[in-house]
Amino acid sequence: MPYLEEDLHHLAQEHGVLLRRYSALQRRCTEHAHAQAQEIARLQQQVMRLRAQRIQRDSALAWEREDRQRLLAA
Repeated sequence: MPYLEEDLHHLAQEHGVLLRRYSALQRRCTEHAHAQAQEIARLQQQVMRLRAQRIQRDSALAWEREDRQRLLAA
């Protein structure tokens, strides 16, 4: 059954609308993925800083304990 030219024109228009919406959705998904990647990088940096602070704190605490033990032993 052949399609009417009017039907084909309507289908072509609808297809164009769908492609534009799909393109916009892809763009939003790409932007969202980029934002998530930036947030992950920021959080990884924060984890590294917090680990360094913990190592510094634990080291200072260990030195203080050693110093205290030496004073008590003397």
